[in-house]
Amino acid sequence: MWQKQCKTCPHILTSDKIPIPDTLEEYSIHGHYKCSSSNVVYLIQCTKCISGGLYTGETGQSLRKRNTHDDSL
Repeated sequence: MWQKQCKTCPHILTSDKIPIPDTLEEYSIHGHYKCSSSNVVYLIQCTKCISGGLYTGETGQSLRKRNTHDDSL
């Protein structure tokens, strides 16, 4: 469930598998995550880049806090 006025919630995929663009790979997702989830690995696809670059990271913080930390991602 999305939290009101949360910038992160609308961008969390609720799928069991995530396809990696430009490859034949697909990764399984174990568990259900929300903006308050912490200790996670995340994948961000740049929608401003012509190449649609991917950024993979990890955080011990909540996803919401991580997302507000760096508005450029």
